[in-house]
Amino acid sequence: MNSGIVNSRLLTLRQKTPCVGTLIKLHLEENPKSKFRDRKNTFVAFCNAFSHQKVTHLTPSALRAWILALKERKNYSDRNMNHIKSDLNYFFNFLVKKDYLPKNPLSEIKFSRKYSLKRNRIVMSHNEIMAALDATKAHSHDVVYPFIFTLVHTGARREEVRLLKWEHLDFETGLMTFKKTKSGLDRSIRMGPSLLVFLQLLPRRGDFVFMNQFGWLLSREQIDDTIAAAQKKNPKMKNWRCHDLRHSFAYNFLTKGGDMYALQAILGHKSIQHTVDFYGNYKACDVRSVSPYEV
Repeated sequence: MNSGIVNSRLLTLRQKTPCVGTLIKLHLEENPKSKFRDRKNTFVAFCNAFSHQKVTHLTPSALRAWILALKERKNYSDRNMNHIKSDLNYFFNFLVKKDYLPKNPLSEIKFSRKYSLKRNRIVMSHNEIMAALDATKAHSHDVVYPFIFTLVHTGARREEVRLLKWEHLDFETGLMTFKKTKSGLDRSIRMGPSLLVFLQLLPRRGDFVFMNQFGWLLSREQIDDTIAAAQKKNPKMKNWRCHDLRHSFAYNFLTKGGDMYALQAILGHKSIQHTVDFYGNYKACDVRSVSPYEV
């Protein structure tokens, strides 16, 4: 590239040094269909890390440190990271186009495209779920155990349950409403008798249902650490994560004769095809009763 053009760009860059948060807002206003915020958790994490900084702080080294920390914290595969990088590129290409950056710093960060196989989906039987609950209860009976118990009995996503507030629970109607869903829409499900009683007996430490011993919102890190510690004490237990409780809920729901459309509504999938693609391959012999006329 001509040195005069480079110097001109650098001069323009020095004259324009707004905060990243301002540029994020500008980008989304000019590009409302941008995929930059499609991955909500990554978008929020990026905003938390960089929105208060000047755009000139978006260096390859700073971004590499952040994105590798995200990969390790979330245990993401290289496939995940390439998808995340692709979404982030919408914003960074905008910055280059508007001369806020001389080039896209993400171009220097590479992830392998020779993907390994995805982590196998873990599905637990009723007895294995009970064992997982017992192990969690033994390690954190008053903090993480109530959260895991609720995941088990709702099939909801981790963040949907973690961000539950008491105002989202209606004990008279038995409805639990998730406000922070992946689809962006509210979703209400009916609490079973055991969950209803369990939640009514929980102490109220604040606005959120699940808070830690210090009165703060239960963190993802504390949840993951507790699960890891419980599994370390029970090495024969399956190596499950929070999302595997969702898979197990779906599998056990269907094997007991549950309806696929009902499962779609409970899990909050946008389409029945999504539910079928994920959970429609269970074996006929796993269904406890083939006849619809059995009591």
